[in-house]
Amino acid sequence: MKILTIFVPLKAVFHNMKRSFLRIFMILQLILVPLFIAGVFADPPGPPGPGGPPGTNGGVPVGAPIDNGIVILLALGMAYGCYKIYEIRKKRMVMKEEKAATLFQKLNSFDV
Repeated sequence: MKILTIFVPLKAVFHNMKRSFLRIFMILQLILVPLFIAGVFADPPGPPGPGGPPGTNGGVPVGAPIDNGIVILLALGMAYGCYKIYEIRKKRMVMKEEKAATLFQKLNSFDV
């Protein structure tokens, strides 16, 4: 009976800790979520300007195309994947050779 009297107050303490943790979590959500949502509802930037007068370099550049970057990234990813496949196969071959060598040694140890 004494054991139960020890655990009952601990249960109440943990229940209060849980309630306070949830209360703090909700307050943090109410404070932080609007800060991040503000960026989601922001208007996108407007179109670029018409450029400068004739004979000049024009206005501010809009941005670089991403097509070439994606192709390079995919090529590097494929090369890395092929390298990893080569490494795995090489490791398997070494393991097979080691296994065959130990088997050969075991067979030679049984000479009569």
